[in-house]
Amino acid sequence: MRIHANPLNATARTFSYNQQDSSVMPATTITIDDVSVGRTPATDLVKLRNIHFLPAEGKFEPDPSTTLKASSNGQFVYNEGSRDFTTANAFASAAHTVETFQDKLQQLTGKSIHWAFDEGQLGVAPHAGDKIAQDFPNAFYYRPAGNLFFFNYHSGGQATSTGNSGEIVGHEAGHAILDALRPNLMGSFSFEAGAFHEAFGDAVAILMSLDDERTLAAAARQTGGDLSNPNIISELGEEMGPAVGRSSVRDARNNFRYVDPDSLPDPRNERVPNDQLAREPHSFARVWTGAFYELLDKVADDYRAHGASPEEALRQAGREGWKMLIGQIDNAPKGSYVTFRDMAGALLRGDAQQNGGARQDMIREVFEGRNILSSEPEVTFASEAPASRGFDLTLGQEFGELAGAKVSFQDEPDIFASNSPKNGERIKKDLAALQRSGDILVPAEGHEPTLADFLRPDGSHYHAYLDRASNEVKPVLIAG
Repeated sequence: MRIHANPLNATARTFSYNQQDSSVMPATTITIDDVSVGRTPATDLVKLRNIHFLPAEGKFEPDPSTTLKASSNGQFVYNEGSRDFTTANAFASAAHTVETFQDKLQQLTGKSIHWAFDEGQLGVAPHAGDKIAQDFPNAFYYRPAGNLFFFNYHSGGQATSTGNSGEIVGHEAGHAILDALRPNLMGSFSFEAGAFHEAFGDAVAILMSLDDERTLAAAARQTGGDLSNPNIISELGEEMGPAVGRSSVRDARNNFRYVDPDSLPDPRNERVPNDQLAREPHSFARVWTGAFYELLDKVADDYRAHGASPEEALRQAGREGWKMLIGQIDNAPKGSYVTFRDMAGALLRGDAQQNGGARQDMIREVFEGRNILSSEPEVTFASEAPASRGFDLTLGQEFGELAGAKVSFQDEPDIFASNSPKNGERIKKDLAALQRSGDILVPAEGHEPTLADFLRPDGSHYHAYLDRASNEVKPVLIAG
């Protein structure tokens, strides 16, 4: 079942598309259903909406000049490496990811995606970096704009864009999807909530690759169906990797195990090698990403053990992966503060609900092996009241220039349904860690920060800021 607004002029259109990137395989095409074509193409949930970042002026501004003109046959197919290719690929990858997730969400739960922002469609800015002179290998989702942003950089001496990678676009679209389904996570100061947001984007990108027949066939040839071998699905963002000093942005094929994040080195204060975990959301996300990928590997192994071909084993692992991921989010806590253990419990419930409980033992084996789950009975939070309620506190003198600032949460189920003093202690602990890392922006008096203020020159972003007008510490609603 697929529910679409289906405007009168909407029809299936073909776009340039690469689920991977040009460093891994050449581009092909993809057909997106129900595309309306005005000045720019759009579906009922996604539209092309370019926005320029102007670093010299410290602002973003709409770019109505970026359009996409169909060829004489009404399709949007261009030479790889061209500006129009980037535009088409970024839009098509986002639309395809959202359409795929929406279809599976509706089939499994009867629910639909409703964005966490006011716009009815998620915007895609494939050329946000047009006005930036230097390389800016970055991509992110920003809720207040209702947009995905992609930027330019060089790889192997060639100019390219993060919008040329279907994996990167899928990851960023995953952020927007999770924000639609569990919006309180974006407003969290919880380190593990932020890390899970990154891992969810990785999981969506991995499952989209397993859904793509060309990528799946290539991975089957590389691995023989055994995902513990190196392959193009586990390596996320190969073309962008060298621009950030690695072979890929992240490798899901890892052995990272959960440790207390507060015990890890902070990369803003010291250099942390890539083969070690750091107290940074993208780095720590590799624990969850690795666990989810290992689970898919074991599912594929089980299919091969029962006679499936390498390709069919990977295909079936992907199908079960979608069921478990969507079931997990449907069973996930709705509040701001979640842990990896909370989400592993939701994965177990999701498997039971959407996958017939077929992988309960496998999930426990993998997530206990990663120190995410314990062999002890699962502990769940017992709310004192079932209804949501607000939660407020005032920061003390130990917060220095933030002393006296408020922190406010509204419509918070789960942990904030109680009045336990531990709630305030937990928030203060996370805010203190952000402050030590320099991750709370304190703007000058009278200055209202914008998206440009939240971005650092190295592409990272602040995670919270002081709103001078209300004297309140608020989250920065960016996920990259």
